[in-house]
Amino acid sequence: MPFLELAKQFVRGWDLAGTSLRRPGKLVFLCGGRVGEAATPPASGRDVFLRFLADINQLGDARIIRAEVANQMLAESHFEDLLDLEEHVAAVVDGVILFLESAGSICELGAFSRINEIREKLFVFVMSDHANGQSFITQGPLKSLSRRDKSDRQIASYHWVSDTRNASISDYVLPDMLKDSVEHISNRYGVSEKLNIERKGDEIFCVLACVFILRAGLISEIHECMLEIFPLVTRGVIFKALDTLTIAGLLKVVNNGRKQKYYISLTDRINVNVRMKQNVANRDPLRWIHDIVDSIKSEDPKRIEMWKEHRNAF
Repeated sequence: MPFLELAKQFVRGWDLAGTSLRRPGKLVFLCGGRVGEAATPPASGRDVFLRFLADINQLGDARIIRAEVANQMLAESHFEDLLDLEEHVAAVVDGVILFLESAGSICELGAFSRINEIREKLFVFVMSDHANGQSFITQGPLKSLSRRDKSDRQIASYHWVSDTRNASISDYVLPDMLKDSVEHISNRYGVSEKLNIERKGDEIFCVLACVFILRAGLISEIHECMLEIFPLVTRGVIFKALDTLTIAGLLKVVNNGRKQKYYISLTDRINVNVRMKQNVANRDPLRWIHDIVDSIKSEDPKRIEMWKEHRNAF
């Protein structure tokens, strides 16, 4: 049987009610004020915080996705605006840390706090000078976030100075900020979640699962597999998911020939815990994947070589 038909049969056999997500690793989206060049004074509180970290790409044992990465990829992506792109990234990470200190970060707070699956991941650092005042920010998005959460555990107020030119945070403050951030991510990670096809992040992770199954998949093949789970999903939605997974470092795009792109998952295993339907003869997901890979080897072996080469290079 052709590998694509075998892959579609596998996905068609998933019992969605009994299938859950398996997160590929801790990810945190770090948003807020702008980040300046290393040789210049810190441009924002977020910039000061990043410079305090031992590794600018790690927050504890979580890998950081910085908002700048999304900015840089916007022009080459299938997104029409940055806010839509950032909402997609926020949907796949384990936590969103937001330094509320600029016009852009206020927009992010408004956007993130209105989406349930992102709001529950959100942790906001607020400048203490602004936390106690009667303003639209404190009485609007922050109050809404606190009320929905029924506590203040998603909001922390600290003193720092930030203006249009530079920013500073006292040395005694930064370790507490780091502790708050790491605890927030740790509390979110590892929570067992049933697959919910209504959630944007779950839909994106289903795309990643299809890519993993296909080893090196074309957009048309990924789309056909996804239609088995989401009958109305469009190719445009899948392109956005692929862009999001690329930004998150979970996927690699490989050009091969004229206008031909292959998508390769960088995860070590399929990122969903699949339970098969009762009426499916083969109810072992690993057996299914093994058979699909064998079919790919027979039908188009270069894909397996491509998959091995680019995963090793990463």
